[in-house]
Amino acid sequence: MNKLALSLMTAFTSLLVIGCSDKSVHDDNKVEVKPSSAVESEISQSEATLKESDKIKQNSDIINIPIHILKDDPKEVKYIEVKKDSTLQEKIESIINVLSKECFNSLPMKVTVFIKNNTARIDLIEPKTDSESRVSWGKDYLNETTKEYTINTIVKNIIQEDYKGDWIKNVQLYYNDKLISLD
Repeated sequence: MNKLALSLMTAFTSLLVIGCSDKSVHDDNKVEVKPSSAVESEISQSEATLKESDKIKQNSDIINIPIHILKDDPKEVKYIEVKKDSTLQEKIESIINVLSKECFNSLPMKVTVFIKNNTARIDLIEPKTDSESRVSWGKDYLNETTKEYTINTIVKNIIQEDYKGDWIKNVQLYYNDKLISLD
């Protein structure tokens, strides 16, 4: 991954230097930028590694599902591995388990998938006692300032638009048996 980042950084820097130069570049006055041999070998090794990893993904029975963690860096993406032959319920539960741990202090959630209408119902469950958790859905994640974050985080990660295959189209969030909505 570092090699790929280095390659992208080199390309970006080259474009930045060309774009910021005070000479105008026309077709008859082309500038050729060549990466150093060290960078070139890094790029070719990185491409070979990517091609190998693609082969591994194609030959395995595992799929990677992206999870967008919105709290620190909006662009941070983690991938969870799920068996291809897992049920839709199991795949959604895997996503919910990661979200619970990464974004909601491991607060419990219950998933019910309705395949007929492509809907997932997510129940946000309060811990039974204060000793189980010092945080709660109601006080910490469904208040005026955090409610939108909570809804967006869960819904955007459940609806996997780029997933090829049968997937959920609708998400319903419930708290204390009441549908949660943005007021």
